Amino acid sequence: MDEISALRKELDEVKFELERVRAYNECQNTIDKYTYYFTAGCFKEICELFANRDDSSVEMAWGTYVGYEGIKACYLGFHTDGEEKRNIPGLLTIHTMVTPVIEVAGDGKTARGVFYSPGIETVVLDNGKPQCRWCWIKYGADFIKENGKWYLWHFATFGTFMCDFYKSWGDESLSSGPARDLEKLWKELPAEWLPTEPITHADWTYKVDEMPPLDLVPPEPYQTFDDVGYNLCCPTAVTKKA
Repeated sequence: MDEISALRKELDEVKFELERVRAYNECQNTIDKYTYYFTAGCFKEICELFANRDDSSVEMAWGTYVGYEGIKACYLGFHTDGEEKRNIPGLLTIHTMVTPVIEVAGDGKTARGVFYSPGIETVVLDNGKPQCRWCWIKYGADFIKENGKWYLWHFATFGTFMCDFYKSWGDESLSSGPARDLEKLWKELPAEWLPTEPITHADWTYKVDEMPPLDLVPPEPYQTFDDVGYNLCCPTAVTKKA
């Protein structure tokens, strides 16, 4: 290899690594936008963070929504009662994205990441009074690059604990959800707002007699999405491929 060829090869390698760094930053920005939009109740904007694909998905604690129509059912249906923006006075939900571990595929077409999320949730009770709770969860995400832009592709939440703001997480049952009875909630929801599939992993919450599992594994370097399949970060996940 002559000197010119060697320099061209080195330049191509530098450009490739620069693209991977740019991809990392864009994926980080995408997931961080999710936090800002969620807190402000901007769920139309959240839907736009997802790839418009039949195999896009979001897994909440209560089930999985598949396809872009499923994404909209989750955020523009379940979370907003059919509106583009949630407007409930007194409601405050903040799920911060910290401790990111993001791996961009060797082919530069996909990426995957995990994030811890210390947060707060304020739900409004039937009597109009707010109830404040600590809510710590984790997120696992597959990203995909389409038309030069990075999008969320597969997105999943993993529980850690939820407790009353005025109590220790070791003092109460942490498997309890929002103040409103969940069974009653399901009966009131239109069928089109319900998840289409169960979650693909066990949703764990803190217990005084258990060690937390490694249910969300930091991703390792990989070459292509087909090499690893859906949701590498969750060892109990059902394999799904594009």
